[in-house]
This record gives sequence, C-alpha cells and structure tokens, in this order.
Amino acid sequence: MDAVPWHDGPFTHPLLVPTALRKECPGMYASPKVFYNVRACTVEENFEPFWIFFDRLVATIAGKKIWTNRDKVGVPITTGGKITIVDEAFTVLAIENYWPKWFSPNGVPSPAKWTDSRQGNSQYMGWHEDAYTRFDQICYRIKQQRASVQSKHLELNFQQNATIEYATRRGGIRARVQRQEPSIVVFNELANDSNTAV
Repeated sequence: MDAVPWHDGPFTHPLLVPTALRKECPGMYASPKVFYNVRACTVEENFEPFWIFFDRLVATIAGKKIWTNRDKVGVPITTGGKITIVDEAFTVLAIENYWPKWFSPNGVPSPAKWTDSRQGNSQYMGWHEDAYTRFDQICYRIKQQRASVQSKHLELNFQQNATIEYATRRGGIRARVQRQEPSIVVFNELANDSNTAV
C-alpha cells in the first residue's frame, strides 16, 4: 500500500504546537474529539489525525529525544518500545484537559477540565480524581486497539509517511526533482513492492 502523505513540514517547538496546528489545519480543531481515539481512524478516509497525533503531539509527552524522526521511520509504534500505552493515553488525557485553554472558540481561554487550580486538586498532584479514572479507561482501550489489524495498518502507513517526510531529509527528493537533479533508487527491505527508498 502506498503511503498517503498529506502535509509539509514539522513544528519546531512543542509550545507552539496548538497555535501552529490551528493555523496549519483550520477547521479540524473545532472539537478535541478528533484526537480522543486516533486508532479508530482509517488510512483511506481520515489518516490526518493519526499522523498529527503520533508525529507531533505524542513527542511532546514522550520526549523528542525518545521519539525521534529516526524512530518514526524505523520502528512500529506498538512494538518499537519508544511510545508506551501510558505515553499515548496521557497525550489523549492532556488534550481532553487543556483543549479549552488552547482552542477557545471566543478567544478567551477557559479553565482546564481536570487541573483548574480553583478546584483544589492538590491531593492528586493537581489532577482531579476523575482524570485518573478517565486515564485508566484510555489505557485499557489503547491496549486493546494496539492488537488490532486496523492499528497495525495505521502504523505501517505512519512509517511510510515518516519515511517520505524524514528519511529523505524533509522531502529532499522533491527539491532534487525541482532542480532537475537525478535521484537514486535503492533497495528497501522494509518497504513493500509499491514503495522504494530514495
């Protein structure tokens, strides 16, 4: 299956992610629900939330030194050992919690769902106990989803897109084609018949 590329360019700083995402993909962020269950996405219909989630958002939780561009290209998300179920689940929880602050429809940030300081959440390190229940639910759901064929298909497409995006020096082949320079096609054992590395 061919990778389905959809975007150009990464963000440079994790604190700019919400603002940059809003500018890059307007309309997609009317509701945080697009990221609540990215493993329910499909490659054919709505791969974009899966790509953004694992390419940009998870890295801010797991760490950019842990989830590097090399790892995105080289290891599957589920079996690679770089992105844990907890990393994935906490990213979803953070999105659910902070969305009102990041993407306020009226321009005035609303309080976070579970970490609003006025609620007196000091007993659970600043998080309301409902957040712990929600986190547990998310972890169990992701554990089940990671074993599904659909998730494996999404992860394969993610790797193929990451190869296009990062293994060619951010689309270096496109720059060579524009300059009319020859490109070299080499054998890639990891790519299927329709994909070749450059």
